[in-house]
Amino acid sequence: MLQAKEAKPTSDSDNEINTASTSKNKTNITPDVGISKTEIPNTIKNTRVCVKWSDDEKRVVKKYFADHIKRAIPPKEKECANLKKKYPTSIQSRLEKIKVFVQNLYTKNKQTR
Repeated sequence: MLQAKEAKPTSDSDNEINTASTSKNKTNITPDVGISKTEIPNTIKNTRVCVKWSDDEKRVVKKYFADHIKRAIPPKEKECANLKKKYPTSIQSRLEKIKVFVQNLYTKNKQTR
């Protein structure tokens, strides 16, 4: 037959040792993740740097996407890439920024009508 194990009584000195060893340990383990706080890197918040569009960039984009602006249609990624290929020296912005610029133009036109 199986005999139940007797629980070993713990003394106050055992509890003091356990708490003393954990209090000296500076790494606190988060209960959900299991990663110590010292292992989590300090993250620096990314700040956005706004770069003003040049007059030349604005003129080229407005002319190239004039039809899109009239119809209030956002340009496709491929169309923005074609614009950058056609005018590599005058367009320095990323594809997403070109798309948003065109969207802002026709949204602004809708509001003024």
